[in-house]
Amino acid sequence: MAYELKSVNVGKPQVVKRNGEELYTSFIKTPTKNRIAVTKFGLEGDEQADKKHHGGEQKAVCVYPYEHFPYWEEQTGVKMEASAFGENLTIDGVSEDKVYIGDVFQWGDAELQVTHPRTPCQHISFVHDVKTFTKQVTQTGLTGFYAKVIKEGSASLHDSFVRTHQEPHLVSVSEINRLKYQVRNDQEGLERAIQVEALEPELKASFTERLNKLTEQ
Repeated sequence: MAYELKSVNVGKPQVVKRNGEELYTSFIKTPTKNRIAVTKFGLEGDEQADKKHHGGEQKAVCVYPYEHFPYWEEQTGVKMEASAFGENLTIDGVSEDKVYIGDVFQWGDAELQVTHPRTPCQHISFVHDVKTFTKQVTQTGLTGFYAKVIKEGSASLHDSFVRTHQEPHLVSVSEINRLKYQVRNDQEGLERAIQVEALEPELKASFTERLNKLTEQ
């Protein structure tokens, strides 16, 4: 199934000022229609200011569902433009409940595999100047998700974005968010989640530790 790619966004670190405060971040990205390289470390022309918490092979590409934009405009009163969530790819039809950890998407010559939900950070609130924005994103589970690049290549806005493999365990991005933020003692859910090979290693380790504690009780 092909999905509509609304925008491809890249950016480099810059200082963002809000209400007398400054933040060094690459959250603000610029849409591009150029054909760019898609590497295991991300998109050509995209960099991270905080390499400890952003970037890396497990977070090579950040995806956000375009269909959430009207909801957030209503909630915040802020006009949501492309890359409003600091995402690399703004795509219609890839909501968190319809995308599964381990799913593979073909984009141009490259292949991306979903690894885990995007963890909302305070940059969302800071850049949009809405104090509760990050908290709202976390509570709703409308986080978007990260993907690693399992086949490097090149791609552009004009290339199709197609799901070529659906993970048989069917553990959705929404389900991972539920286990992370809402339910601490769902033993069955944790067991299903850690069976997914593509789940980001640190998150899998955290879930495994939590599951071990539950089974010891």
